[in-house]
Amino acid sequence: MKSIGNDIIALKYIDLLRTPDLSFISKIISAEELMLYKQQDFSLIPFKDFHWLAWSVKESVYKYM
Repeated sequence: MKSIGNDIIALKYIDLLRTPDLSFISKIISAEELMLYKQQDFSLIPFKDFHWLAWSVKESVYKYM
């Protein structure tokens, strides 16, 4: 069985100026994922947190692969 680690994101230390930049967001969040965020109850999570959560999950999958 493979083991993966999950990067810990310290949300209070994220770069608040870079996070809302659309060119930065588009490197991590696809158009389909953005639609999912808008259509589902993900709206309970601030978008900046959703963005970093998605990055963390994708990073874990990449490490696993």
